[in-house]
Amino acid sequence: MRKTLSDRERSALYGLIRFPHSPDKELATRIGMKTSTFSSIKQRLKEAGYYKTIRVPMLQRLGAELLCVIYTHFNQAVPLEARVKKTTGTIEVFEEIFHSVGDTFRGFSMSMAKNYADITQIEDKRIETFGLMGLLEEEYPTTVPFPFRTSRIDRFLDYAPLLSSNFDIDHKDYEIDTDIDTDSLNDAFNDISQVELSKTEKMVFCALIEYPELSDKALEDIMPVSRHTISNQRRKFESLGLMRAIRIPNLKLLDFDVLAIHHIRYNPSNPPTPDQIQGHIMDDSTIVLFSRRFESFMISAYPDYETAKREGAKKIQYLKSNDLMTDRITIDEFSIQSMIIIKDMAFGPISRKMVCQTMNDEN
Repeated sequence: MRKTLSDRERSALYGLIRFPHSPDKELATRIGMKTSTFSSIKQRLKEAGYYKTIRVPMLQRLGAELLCVIYTHFNQAVPLEARVKKTTGTIEVFEEIFHSVGDTFRGFSMSMAKNYADITQIEDKRIETFGLMGLLEEEYPTTVPFPFRTSRIDRFLDYAPLLSSNFDIDHKDYEIDTDIDTDSLNDAFNDISQVELSKTEKMVFCALIEYPELSDKALEDIMPVSRHTISNQRRKFESLGLMRAIRIPNLKLLDFDVLAIHHIRYNPSNPPTPDQIQGHIMDDSTIVLFSRRFESFMISAYPDYETAKREGAKKIQYLKSNDLMTDRITIDEFSIQSMIIIKDMAFGPISRKMVCQTMNDEN
């Protein structure tokens, strides 16, 4: 992997990604760095665009029933830029879609929805749009739903293992005492108990998701509530597990070259156990992994195509040697340096639709 950061910058970035809730002083102590030095590096990395902060809403506790992945293979009848321009106004406008990526040959998106009917509306519009543009060849877009009640979220936007492996950092050197940082975002999706919010809480919730990098004081300037109220409700939402702030590294700046998606259908008479999936399918390169009993969808990142091919072959070899998979496996590899990110972890629209729209309905 090409070095673009110094060792201290790598350590600081890894700490920022792994422990997004820790204050600078605590992170600096873990890393063995002066607080002033750490804060300076943090500011420099932020200004250079090496990471960004988002808040992920736990909408499964506010009425959402499923996560969904849709991926498509295209012919090259329409240039990528023209396709993106067209779909931005017809498909990407759906609030349910929070992440969408495309290149010349393929594309995929991730959605969170109240029910499957909302997903089918996106499916129908996608097929209609792609059909009119002459983009579809033999296959329709593939839709893979993951209902929260029947699925496992083994990993969700967790970049710490990826950076640890590629930065040659031993994650054990960063172990901490029990606090909010030890509560994995992956585990947060396992709680599907429902929560009711007041009108003010709904308004603050949506604003915190929409503007994750604004301070409570800055939010006070654009909302009809006090900073004190915003701070109290933010702490309440975090303690209840209704939202989680995370940091996402800029893989392009870190010289990662490949983003790979895997859609694996398992042997119906011999599906893998959760331990087999976590121990042999998921690895340090895995950023996202959703699973149901008979299939998984995974997103991984690699420094180069050779590594992507080698690690992908290991997974297939394990599955085949243990008779765990069918022949129906899809592996698509995107060039991180040239792919277009159409929606980049945008959770604000679906939060507004599911949470704030209900507030409007009540008025």
